[in-house]
Amino acid sequence: MAIKTKRLAIGILIGVILTTSLVYVAAAGFESQAPACGIHRSLSWELTDSAVNYGRNNKITSYLTFAKGWNTAENGGMAGSNDRVYAICKTPYFVLADAARTAAREERELSQGEITAILDGCKNRLVFMAKFYGDEINFFGKDNIKAVIKQGDKSIYASSSFITVFNKDVTRLGYMPVYNAGGSFEFDTSGLDYTQNFDFYLIPIEGPKFHFPIYVTRIH
Repeated sequence: MAIKTKRLAIGILIGVILTTSLVYVAAAGFESQAPACGIHRSLSWELTDSAVNYGRNNKITSYLTFAKGWNTAENGGMAGSNDRVYAICKTPYFVLADAARTAAREERELSQGEITAILDGCKNRLVFMAKFYGDEINFFGKDNIKAVIKQGDKSIYASSSFITVFNKDVTRLGYMPVYNAGGSFEFDTSGLDYTQNFDFYLIPIEGPKFHFPIYVTRIH
C-alpha cells in the first residue's frame, strides 16, 4: 500500500512538473507569435491565425510596443541635430494583427469576412506610417516631401500619401523637439521582390533625406 501511495505521489509530482513546463512554454510563445522573418505578399492560413493571435494577445500593450517588430527607427533615426523620425512598415501581417488588436480592445472577434477583406486590401501593397519631430513650428509641410522605395535600379514612388502636421507646442522631454507631424505613405509593390532587401526614403525639398534600410529577414 505504501509503495502504491509513493508511486501515486511521484505521478502527481511529474504531472505538476509537466503542467508547469507547459505554462512556461506558452508564456515564452506569447512573446514570439509573430513569424520569425520575411515580408509576405499574401498570408497562409497559418500566418493568418498567427497574426490574429498576435493582435488579440497584445491588446493591452502600447502601440509602439505592439509595432516594435515593424518599426524601422533603429535603421534610420536622426537627420541633422534637431529633426527625428521613425517609420512603421505596415505589412499584410501587421495590418491584420492591428485589426485583430482593435477588435480585441472592443471585446469582439474579427469575422472571417473581415479577415478576407483586410487581406484582399493588402495585396501588392505596403504602407509606411512615419512620425516626424522638429524644433520649428513650420518644420514640415504637406507638399514639400516625397516618399520612394528603392531596390537596386528600381524606384517606386508612393501612390498616395496623407500627412497631418501638428504645429502644437508640447512639453519638451529631454532632447526631444517640441513639434511633430505624422504621415502615411502607400506603395504599389507588385514589382517589388520581397526576397531582397530594399530602402525606404523620405526626401524633403529642403534639408537632409531620411533613409530607412528595410531588411526583409528582420520584419514580419
